[in-house]
Amino acid sequence: VGYFKTSDVKVIYDNGNPVVLVCNMNHGGTNLKVYKYNNTASNPEVILDVPNPSGARLGDKFSVAGTWQSGKLIFHDYNTKNKAYSFAINGGVVSTVYDTINYGASYGNICAFYQYSASEWMLSGVSTYKMPLFSATFVNTNSTLDLPGASAVHGVRFFRLYGKSYMAYLHVDSGTSSKLKILELASESDLKT
Repeated sequence: VGYFKTSDVKVIYDNGNPVVLVCNMNHGGTNLKVYKYNNTASNPEVILDVPNPSGARLGDKFSVAGTWQSGKLIFHDYNTKNKAYSFAINGGVVSTVYDTINYGASYGNICAFYQYSASEWMLSGVSTYKMPLFSATFVNTNSTLDLPGASAVHGVRFFRLYGKSYMAYLHVDSGTSSKLKILELASESDLKT
């Protein structure tokens, strides 16, 4: 089952239809599991059940990229803080073999990837003051996004509304309170440093 049976939830699309995915949080001798829900009334289907990579803690948060036909599930390693594990999705089947994404530096814990632009992904979580940008193939670009004073940034979404660009995120302050923040961006590269 894992340390927590359910820890994070994401949505990925299958030909325009949402598929809900839920993972457990695990470490030590437990397996990493991901459950798939086709709708709110369906029973979960286990789509990934693999032994945890040695010494890793996975599932605090996870990320999805692409679609249910051609995508990835990505799990940041809470313990090392310098890598993630990526499981390919092909034709609605999740591979049990993972690729390792090495960050080239150590970042915060409880991190996840958020799509920043068509070709860039941002890594954000706890203790990531300058959030690194990764390419579409998850290689560190050595560029960062800077949110002054934001040490715990979660649930990031970039969106456009009435022709303007915005970033919405949840800022957690010392684990005791949180605030929804919405920033208007002058351009897609507004936060890059």
